[in-house]
Amino acid sequence: MPETPQSAPSPEADNALWCRVPIAFVVAGVLCLAQPGTLRAWGDAGHRAVCEVAYHELSPDVRAAVDALLATDNDPAFHGLANACTWPDRPGDVQGRNRPNHYLNVSREVAHVDGSECGSEACLLTAIPRDLERLGTPGVANAERLMALKFLGHWVGDLHQPLHVSFADDRGGNLIEVNSNLACGTVLHGVWDTCIPAYAMERMGIRDDGAAFGRSLQGEISSAERQAWTGDLRVEVWADESLSIALRSDVRYCARRDDGCWYAADSKRFVGTSGFFDRLTASFGALFARAEPARADFRPRLWDGKRVVAITTHYAERFEPVVKQRIKMAGVRFAALLKQAFRGETTP
Repeated sequence: MPETPQSAPSPEADNALWCRVPIAFVVAGVLCLAQPGTLRAWGDAGHRAVCEVAYHELSPDVRAAVDALLATDNDPAFHGLANACTWPDRPGDVQGRNRPNHYLNVSREVAHVDGSECGSEACLLTAIPRDLERLGTPGVANAERLMALKFLGHWVGDLHQPLHVSFADDRGGNLIEVNSNLACGTVLHGVWDTCIPAYAMERMGIRDDGAAFGRSLQGEISSAERQAWTGDLRVEVWADESLSIALRSDVRYCARRDDGCWYAADSKRFVGTSGFFDRLTASFGALFARAEPARADFRPRLWDGKRVVAITTHYAERFEPVVKQRIKMAGVRFAALLKQAFRGETTP
């Protein structure tokens, strides 16, 4: 049965809607402004899949060394490698200080990553070698090595998510809205974080189980792929692979031009609301959806300037193989780094 068209809300209706939002919701929304935005490459399921692939790529002695270190964690929830790799996305002071390490910002004029992009700033290209060194250095306290292990697996997963090697002005696609029938994700970044992995799992008969997803993917990896993916362990090479995917026209992340990849056809960079007002409208947009489910498509008028792209199941079908391969590659490469780090703790 066709839906009855609804007229656009009037200013008076907008004001009435504001008045019907419970004050507790308003306070909660304002408090949310103090929290930084979320950058969760692959989501928990994807990160678990990456590290489950890595775990099953390890030799028994390296696996035992990893298990022994994880067993020193005070929280039993992180005693398995797959869960440990989700720890950097949990709230906490240490995690907060490491937020810049979740991504690599590049200029819109850049077509390839050469390793110089971070400069003196922290980013994924500096975080991975830093934590690999901490993990593999004899004499470093177990608490520090444990933290390095949890971060390292997460960073490798992040670097293989294409929209974590991206542009600062649109926050890696977090400021590109989507009109989607995938029933998850409201921004392009989220489509790659969670929607496409969830679509892949569903097609494989796996329901929201990242570890099972990883085990299934690990079983598909050939010896030739392992050799090819570990032939060059430079992080800038991995980052360049992600950027090349992000810049593809069919990803719809940016519009290719002679002088780079633009935010939109008529704007090189995102120039809409951002910062305080972006978090304000994001918080209240969610509150409006709760208070008025029938008008969940409503957005406060401050929410403007964002490009909207249509994402359908055809998009998920197209990029499902890409996402699965990136998760496999991340797992195989993380395993290669673990073999380096634990070399001195295993039998010859």
